[in-house]
Amino acid sequence: MINREEAYSRVIVRAKDLRKITGIPDSTRADWEDPKSPRHDSTMPKKIRLGERSVGYFLDEVLTWLESRRAE
Repeated sequence: MINREEAYSRVIVRAKDLRKITGIPDSTRADWEDPKSPRHDSTMPKKIRLGERSVGYFLDEVLTWLESRRAE
């Protein structure tokens, strides 16, 4: 059985919530996620396909990524 902290850490946030959490515009996020882009960020959290037209991100990965960027 997982504890409450582990359960909350695997919360999925939608792309619009990621925009609110990070302040990063959708176009920049898409650029950073695109491996063909010169601005590609391989450390960016991987998106999870939730449906045909929706994606999400694990909140714990987003928060870890933000902390790593703060440390730079």
